[in-house]
Amino acid sequence: MIQQIHTLTPQIDFGFGHTVKKVPAGTSVTIWLSTLYNREAYCFALTAPGTITKVSDYEYTITHNTPGIYTLQLTVTHKATGLRLISNTLNLTIT
Repeated sequence: MIQQIHTLTPQIDFGFGHTVKKVPAGTSVTIWLSTLYNREAYCFALTAPGTITKVSDYEYTITHNTPGIYTLQLTVTHKATGLRLISNTLNLTIT
């Protein structure tokens, strides 16, 4: 079944569908966007703690040094209409 792209919720994970991760402070963590979008029509923005490195529109690496529990999300915004799609949330625990 083909779903309309303007209603398709972005799906992000830590790899292999994992949405919860626990890592020591200072460890790099990779976030993947598994939903495909036209990169010329959409902008991508990851909301996460620490330093975010954008490898591509579909891969991000974050590093954070402060222990705690954090929620991560990705926003996909249509360039022409401004329509925003908010991803599922990831839970990251930094020890």
